[in-house]
Amino acid sequence: MLHPERRFALAATTLLILDVDKTLWRQVGEETVEAAEYAAFGACLGRDPAELKAYVSQRKRELLLARSRKFSMYEILLELFSQQRISSDRLIAIRNGLYHPEEFIFGPDTRLCAALELLSEHFTIAFGTNSPFQGATTVLELLGVRAINCQLQVAPIWSFERVSAFKPDPDFFLQIVDFMDCPSQHCLSVGDSVHKDGLAALSAGIPAAIIVEQAPDDLCTLAPLLASRDWEGIQALCSPRPIPTPP
Repeated sequence: MLHPERRFALAATTLLILDVDKTLWRQVGEETVEAAEYAAFGACLGRDPAELKAYVSQRKRELLLARSRKFSMYEILLELFSQQRISSDRLIAIRNGLYHPEEFIFGPDTRLCAALELLSEHFTIAFGTNSPFQGATTVLELLGVRAINCQLQVAPIWSFERVSAFKPDPDFFLQIVDFMDCPSQHCLSVGDSVHKDGLAALSAGIPAAIIVEQAPDDLCTLAPLLASRDWEGIQALCSPRPIPTPP
């Protein structure tokens, strides 16, 4: 759940980069969405969905061996879109058409909002997500996040549309810290994925990452510890499973 590098000092942290899906809310229906995505992307690329899924899996394995990091499905699809000279805008449009958080979020999450309000009083907040910008915006509105206070009304959402990268590409985080004009050593990544939110952040020079496993409960529990800079309390709360050191 936790990986701090030795030089990490929570007292120096000024920017929290929070994942959205499976961090702020319990995303459901992933298998159904993935099947629909492969069907839509397959139609766009002229490929059978099952064959496309098998190709993506094989390509992920090849790139893991070649570049010593995991790749997301969307990074492979971008590669295919580029080869066929299809604009990435088409990929975004397909994802927007299939991502419907309003079907699963039925009102503000008051406990989550209280946790985020507390964090916003002590840190600058940014949201970093592989979800479409349009969908992530909807999630924050449905959860009530945008109505909390002035900072969270304007807290930026960093997605592919804005940084031209998908997690776990470390460039995703490098672009965020550059745009936010914040030294990477003053950032902390919080998300649900060891590779996307953990290793990718560490590879970008962010000195620590916290991996939450139960959304949004873990973040709500962590918020007061983060706000009080209680690193010992966070370490005691976290499971002993560390994030492996990136190559």
